[in-house]
Amino acid sequence: MKLHRFLGDYDLSGNSIFIADKEVVSQLRSVLRMRVGDIVILGDGRGREAFCRIIHYEHGGVRFAIDQVDLMPHEAAKSLTLYCAILKKENFELIVRQATEIGIARIVPVRTERTVKLNVNQERLKKITKEASEQSGRSLIPEVSSIVSFEEALQESEHCDVTVFFTPNAKLFSPELLPSRTLHSAACFIGPEGGWSPQEIQLAKDHYAVFAGLGRYTLRAETAVVAATYSLMHALAS
Repeated sequence: MKLHRFLGDYDLSGNSIFIADKEVVSQLRSVLRMRVGDIVILGDGRGREAFCRIIHYEHGGVRFAIDQVDLMPHEAAKSLTLYCAILKKENFELIVRQATEIGIARIVPVRTERTVKLNVNQERLKKITKEASEQSGRSLIPEVSSIVSFEEALQESEHCDVTVFFTPNAKLFSPELLPSRTLHSAACFIGPEGGWSPQEIQLAKDHYAVFAGLGRYTLRAETAVVAATYSLMHALAS
């Protein structure tokens, strides 16, 4: 039976925990109709999660007994950071949701030369990553970073073992394009609707990025994110 999962800033270090979050309590009591003795999974959003049993409902909240704690049980051993050009509101929110479900560790909105939208709603994006992590069974909520410029993104990505720069007309991505089979982290760059500028492509080359494509067809950015991140996650895992 699938257990319901809730992620939040929960302290799972003791034998029990009291949750007063009105939204969570309402979902447990009124929507899911969970009773004393029922078990859920509570996670702190940083990789630690626990099987928790409802002891009783109290005024203003619910108390759980913490039965078993695990650390990073559902997270990939390798870390992938997505650097994605800011898109229109709905499209970027969709990208954040899909990247979270695939297993991305961190999402960085990037302002590029051809970016039309220049800001994002950080609180909204954090809520989306939380919901997507709960839905997909993750124990880690991806970090949504502040907006950075393209140049800052390239400099920051140097902390990863490899930077993969996805662009049309490049060689189709395959694990053989990666410099090593023992990589522990990677950065994935996805451009805006109008594509990368010639200057940005040259800067990526100057930073020794690996250039890769996603096939013969032109993909929308939100489709490219799914194809690129899934391919990279699989390559890192293998």
